[in-house]
Amino acid sequence: MRSTIFSLVLFFFITVVNLNLLLLFKVSTLSKKVNDMEEERLTSSEERSRLKTENAVLMERVHILEEQLQAAEQRWKEKLSEERTRNRDIISRMEREKQLEIESCTLKYQVLEKDFVGLRREKEKLRDEVSDLQRDLSETKDKLTDANLLCENLEEDRMKLEREYKKFREEAQQDIDSSSELVEELSRQTDELRRQKQAPLPRQGSLTDQIHYLEGEIERLRVENRDMRKENEDLQAQLLHDSVERGQNLLADGVPSLAEELNGKDSTELMNALKEQEICNQKLRVYINGILMRVIELHPEILEIKDSQDSGSHNTSAVSVPASPKQNVGSSSGCSSLNNQSCDESSPTLSSRLYALLPTNSWSIFRRASRESS
Repeated sequence: MRSTIFSLVLFFFITVVNLNLLLLFKVSTLSKKVNDMEEERLTSSEERSRLKTENAVLMERVHILEEQLQAAEQRWKEKLSEERTRNRDIISRMEREKQLEIESCTLKYQVLEKDFVGLRREKEKLRDEVSDLQRDLSETKDKLTDANLLCENLEEDRMKLEREYKKFREEAQQDIDSSSELVEELSRQTDELRRQKQAPLPRQGSLTDQIHYLEGEIERLRVENRDMRKENEDLQAQLLHDSVERGQNLLADGVPSLAEELNGKDSTELMNALKEQEICNQKLRVYINGILMRVIELHPEILEIKDSQDSGSHNTSAVSVPASPKQNVGSSSGCSSLNNQSCDESSPTLSSRLYALLPTNSWSIFRRASRESS
């Protein structure tokens, strides 16, 4: 029994010791936990105070930012209001400008539409004119070919007449020279007979008859010489007149219109036809210049206006040049002789004056005044 109690006491003692040890362990554990919790509390307290401080700082910054935001919002609201007002003004102005531009474009469109209709009609008209010009050009080309052939034939005739004229002039000059020598010889013999007549000679009557005979022969030779000179001048004038008539016939073949000349040809053919026409005009100009030079060399007096002068047995009269409807050809200060072929600088040139006469019927100036008087 004693052992049982002892066992129980021992068991109780051991139990108490274990409980004390357990309590000590738990107390130490709890103390450690309390210390940890205290440390955590201190740490959390410090963290809380730090967070409060940061929160206060952040709140201050928030308040500052809110004030800045409100100020910025106020500024932007004012700016937005100004921009809206300015944009409304700009939009209204742009609307007015757009309306004006639309009206202007409408008017321009109407004008352009009218111009387009007019140009379309003009195009149709020009197309018809081009067709007519192409037909006319084809006809003119044929006429130009015929005119070139005619020019060649006329040039051959002119050269032939020129050769005949030179031959006739040489023969006439020889006749004139021989007649002049004969007249001089007869004049010398007449002077001798007159001197013999003044001397006392027994055969007075026969010498007088011989003198009268010689004087009549001299007068006859003078008349014959004058007639030959006149005939020479008439032949020269006739040659010039024939040459001028040929040139006038060339020009009087009928000048086609520009529409007829350009009919049925493209630009290349038109340029070729224009070059051919220029060549033909140059040939005609050379031909007319040859006539003018011949007039200056042979009959410069037909280009001047002067009073008729009687000189013994020769009656020289100048021909008045008829005035063209566009230009007066005659001039009192014209060319006077072969040695003075150049006219006064103040008067029109000889070429221009005769070119002005070319389309008219004024070629009667090449007829001699003596023929008119006769």
